[in-house]
Amino acid sequence: MGLCFIQIIFASREVAQVQSSRRIKLARVTYNLQAQSLPKFGQDAAWESLHERHSSRDVSSSSIYREGFVGNPCIPQGYDLASNISDPKLLMSHGTGNFTACRLEVRALLKSRQEKCLRRPCNIDSPLFTRLQGKPVSQDNLFFASEFFGLVPRVSLFELEAAGKHYCEDDWDKLKDQHHGIDDLDLLRYCFSSAYTVALLHDSFGISMNDRRIGFANHTGSVPFDWTLGAFIFQSMLEPLESEINNPDEIVGNESQPQIILLKEGTDTSQGKAQLLSNINACTAVADVVRTTLGPRGMDKLIHDDKGNVTISNDGATIMKLLDIIHPAAKILVDIAKSQDSEVGDGTTTVVLLAGEFLKEAKPFVEDGVHPQNLIRSYRTACNLAIEKVKELASSIEGKSLEEKKSLLAKCAATTLSSKLIGGEKEFFASMVVDAVIAIGNDDRLNMIGIKKVPGGNMRDSFLVNGVAFKKTFSYAGFEQQPKKFVNPKILLLNIELELKSEKENAEIRLSDPSQYQSIVDAEWNIIYDKLDKCAQSGAKIVLSRLAIGDLATQYFADRDIFCAGRVSEEDLQRVAAATGGTVQTTINNVIDEVLGTCEIFEEKQVGNERFNIFNGCPSGTTATIVLRGGADQFIEEAERSLHDAIMIVRRAMKNSTVVAGGGAIDMEISRYLRQHARTIAGKSQLFINSYAKALEVIPRQLCDNAGFDATDVLNKLRQKHALPSGEGAPYGVDINTGGIADSFANFVWEPAVVKINAINAATEAACLILSVDETVKNPKSESAQGEAAAGAMGGRGGGGFRGRGRGMRRR
Repeated sequence: MGLCFIQIIFASREVAQVQSSRRIKLARVTYNLQAQSLPKFGQDAAWESLHERHSSRDVSSSSIYREGFVGNPCIPQGYDLASNISDPKLLMSHGTGNFTACRLEVRALLKSRQEKCLRRPCNIDSPLFTRLQGKPVSQDNLFFASEFFGLVPRVSLFELEAAGKHYCEDDWDKLKDQHHGIDDLDLLRYCFSSAYTVALLHDSFGISMNDRRIGFANHTGSVPFDWTLGAFIFQSMLEPLESEINNPDEIVGNESQPQIILLKEGTDTSQGKAQLLSNINACTAVADVVRTTLGPRGMDKLIHDDKGNVTISNDGATIMKLLDIIHPAAKILVDIAKSQDSEVGDGTTTVVLLAGEFLKEAKPFVEDGVHPQNLIRSYRTACNLAIEKVKELASSIEGKSLEEKKSLLAKCAATTLSSKLIGGEKEFFASMVVDAVIAIGNDDRLNMIGIKKVPGGNMRDSFLVNGVAFKKTFSYAGFEQQPKKFVNPKILLLNIELELKSEKENAEIRLSDPSQYQSIVDAEWNIIYDKLDKCAQSGAKIVLSRLAIGDLATQYFADRDIFCAGRVSEEDLQRVAAATGGTVQTTINNVIDEVLGTCEIFEEKQVGNERFNIFNGCPSGTTATIVLRGGADQFIEEAERSLHDAIMIVRRAMKNSTVVAGGGAIDMEISRYLRQHARTIAGKSQLFINSYAKALEVIPRQLCDNAGFDATDVLNKLRQKHALPSGEGAPYGVDINTGGIADSFANFVWEPAVVKINAINAATEAACLILSVDETVKNPKSESAQGEAAAGAMGGRGGGGFRGRGRGMRRR
């Protein structure tokens, strides 16, 4: 880092000094790596060249021009230029902190050969190198960069790249706090040093990113690197040596440790501390995406895809699904969000936020060299303690009357809906959701509660049907003459066609007498009329079919005051069967009263621009339908997702019958309990459990941040309240309305205990899973698999072009 240097000579034929040399073979070319100590040789040459390059640019033409400065991606963001006024080369730059852009800058520097130190004593005229064939390129000492980032002595460029990316893109003030003992100008160069190393060794020399033979050391022979200055590398003309053994990538002099190739060429591997930190950074980045959506004052995300679909949502699971995250570690957070959504319906943002915060608190320990298994062990202990505390603090709703239970469940639903787009009408929809859930009773089938979306009107035009409602299906002429309202009708449910069938394709009829043709036509009519007569004789006044009901059948039923609807969806037909007590028939023969359904009132009515068939007062009472009204399609879709979450919450509350205080109250109480418990533990586990406890405070803190309150002030008040004896402050959480604190339980801000238990458990397991990964392997695509896929695609396309149904030709 400018405090030291080494001259490394990549030479193909020169004789090197034995004491400080090593031979290595790369791509069938053997090199002698020779180290020499030359004071003042090549000190900071590339660093100076980069800033000369920036200073010479036309500032006004820079794509990252701001306030007279050229953006320098090799300087971390937030670097204070005023404090470094003595360094004129930095005055025309401001830090943008972008590792990839910095690497491109260095690559351009190497390509233009502007990294050479041309003034003495940095020239090539030293008598030690007069015989060498090669070009000098300056290089900051790799050892100090690797040591600074905490990399192991034999590491791949992938890991150096990951560490460099994290460092470059971090905030300068944060870096200074973490490394307060290092001079600012030295600290400034580690971003450049890592990018330069990757660009030089991989982009220029062609060394593989996953090659683990790049050794970092601070001595060569008797020469200590940390007492020298500057850095230089000589790249020789690459001449294959005929005398060498034809064994690529052989390290000469290390025969006792031959290289063993286990993975296929092209396989990317990353391991060690840098890889773990990279995974942690990816997960915290995902958590930051959904962070602002938490709570009643959370913001929404607008997501649009390449097909033009637009989604507005603050539901964590929906956002995770639509983001299409590809980072392998970050995908774990996507999976736990989906799991939370399917298991309990709500708390998806909470579980992602907690997992990200657990990892964020674990990161400093990982950087300090703590073994991940120690963290995992302590985190799981803390998780078990937290879950036990939730169960201890939970209040049961068992033994309440129906009206009291409905009121309590409505409070749980309102708490969930308060953070949604329809939060302004949370009481209206909460009551509707509770009635719908109670209507289906103990039926675990979620599709028994239907949600039908009708654009137009306002939210309060939405209504609940204690039965089934679905949009009018396609109908034929004659439908208008059918009655549209019945009281206590019998309902026949079918899965057959009621349509006159004409001659099918490839049909063939051979007649010996022309008079036989009329009998065949009459038989077709007799078949359809026989079916229709049996429907009418069953006594049913409503006939629904999964398949088509044709124009002939429609007119037939209209003449007999029977309502019919064909092409009813499978889901709606099953819901009608469950609600009315009917059974779907696949034949019209032997229809008896026991297979017919019934309801108190059936009617077809106008809802917005749609006609709806509505079955009210169903005897089975195991279904309900919410007809949802609203403006834009995106609004109605988000309202549907919100109601789904509320329905799941109420169902879980009914089954588990315990609730806890919301508004961050339960999180603060668990945090206090874990801190108190940590004092009884000796050793490092005390620190780890304290970090877990601190991570739990992210929920009330983020609730404050999203509402625009002073999170520090509110959390201090909460800590003081929760520290009161006898647990009297346990139910206190964030008061979103006043910006202070309040008794969440008394204010009816509740959530089912199972939601919090599942969120804590899932977030902890996800964090432990990330911490347990010490290596990432990316396998190359199999050529044979690609070939088979391509062949299949050709077969599907080309073959499909020559195969078809075909039409048979009638015989003449």
